[in-house]
Amino acid sequence: MMRRIFRTWPALLLCAALSLLCAAAGPLQAAPPPDQEKHIAELARAFEAQLNLAANDQVLGVSFTRAGETWLAAARNLAAGLDDKQAGAFLDRAEKDYHLRTAGAVSQLRLQLGGLNLMYQSLNTMAYALARRNGDKQAMEAVRNTEERIMKVVGGPEGTSALAALSGGVLTMMAVTASQTDLPEELNQALSREFSLRREVDVNISARDDLNPVERILLLTINHLNGTLSMIQVLALAADDSLLEPMRAIESGLVEVRDADLETQILAAAKAVARAGFLTVPALTDIPLPQVKEPSRSNDPAAPADISSK
Repeated sequence: MMRRIFRTWPALLLCAALSLLCAAAGPLQAAPPPDQEKHIAELARAFEAQLNLAANDQVLGVSFTRAGETWLAAARNLAAGLDDKQAGAFLDRAEKDYHLRTAGAVSQLRLQLGGLNLMYQSLNTMAYALARRNGDKQAMEAVRNTEERIMKVVGGPEGTSALAALSGGVLTMMAVTASQTDLPEELNQALSREFSLRREVDVNISARDDLNPVERILLLTINHLNGTLSMIQVLALAADDSLLEPMRAIESGLVEVRDADLETQILAAAKAVARAGFLTVPALTDIPLPQVKEPSRSNDPAAPADISSK
C-alpha cells in the first residue's frame, strides 16, 4: 500500500472561508457567450460519460483532456475579449500541436501529458495576456521563468516526471491568472497563502528520503492539483457565490479519499479539477479586470513559447 499523502488545508474550510469574502468581489461585466456555455456543458457531459466507461488507468487521461479543453475555451474567450491576436494565434498552435500529438495515441501517459499540457498552455496564455494588458512586468517574468523550468523536464524523454512539472506549471499559471483580475484584497491574500502553502509542501516532499521516485512524483502532482482546485475555487466564488455548494460537493470527494493510497488520491484530484473548471469557466466574465489606461495589444517577441509534451 502506498503511503498516505500529507494532510492538506481542508478544502471545505477554504471554500467556507472564501464564501464570507466573495460578497466583496466586483459585479458581472457581461454574460458568458452562449456558444461557450453550450460547449462547456457538452464537455462536462462527455466527461461523465467517459468516466462511466473508463478503467482506472484511463481516468487521468480523460480528466486532463477535458480540463485542457475547458481552459482552452476560457483562454480563447479572453483573447477575443482583449482583441489579443497574438494570444489567439498561440492558442491555435497549442491546439493543433495537442491534436497532432494525441491523435491515435495508445499510451495513457501520452494522453495524460497531452491534456495537462493543453491546460497549462491555455492558462499560460491567459496569464501572459492579462499581465501584458495590465503592464505587470513581474508577472510576465514569472510566466517566462515557469516556462524555462518546465521545458527542462518536458523537453526531455517522456516520463511521469513531466506530470509533476506540468501540474506545477498549471498551479503557477492559475495563480498568476487569478492575481491579474480585480479581486478584493482578501481574496488575493487567500491566493497568496494557498500558493505559498503548496510551494512549502513541494519543498517538504522533495526533501523526503523515504519516498521512491514514483511516490515523489505522485505526491507532487497531487499537491499541485489540490492547489489548482483551491485557486479555481477563488475565481468561482468571486464570480458567483451560488457556486459555493457545488464546489463543496466536488471537494467532499477529496476529503473522503485523503487517507487512501496515492493512485486513488490523484484520480480524485484530477476529476475534481475538471469538474470545478466546468462550473467556473462560464462564470469567469463575472470577474472584472483592473482599469488600465491603454491595454497593450502589440506583438511581444518575449511572449510565451510553445511548450509541448513529447
